[in-house]
Amino acid sequence: MTLTSRYFGIIDPSALGDAATTATINTKENRALDVSLLIADPPHLRQEQLDQADAALDYFDQLDERVRATILLEVSDPHSIPGQIYGTLSALDPVGDLTPEEFTQSLRVSSAVVAPDGGSQSPDRVSITFVSTTKFMTQSFMAIVREGFGFVFVATDEAQRSESSLHYR
Repeated sequence: MTLTSRYFGIIDPSALGDAATTATINTKENRALDVSLLIADPPHLRQEQLDQADAALDYFDQLDERVRATILLEVSDPHSIPGQIYGTLSALDPVGDLTPEEFTQSLRVSSAVVAPDGGSQSPDRVSITFVSTTKFMTQSFMAIVREGFGFVFVATDEAQRSESSLHYR
């Protein structure tokens, strides 16, 4: 059975296996963003699930705004992933005036994954990887839309430091 997505085109579940397919969308900053469609259980994929994936991408900018609003709330908690990254970057800021709003707005979306079926193993439906880059450090984290939980923030292994240029205040 062949199914169709407005973003990912014709999807043949029997040809997917465990692989993902990709599409490119334009963000509100008019920047191209690669988005992956991840199907956990291809033989049981339904058109309704592809329609849900399309809807998530139709409203990607609004989702991005909601995630950023949540990140802005989270930066005040030093135990949260956004709070930890903000704290680290604030400590490295030579002027020391990085505000939570500036941090949140400076985040760049580097990738997104839509998983409309999630399979039996994962309640994750959309994950967006945010990257914060300064001249001292690049750090990234994921914001995940998890069924039944709302937004969940997860650290990634992409934190990189330029040790020779670290300056703590």
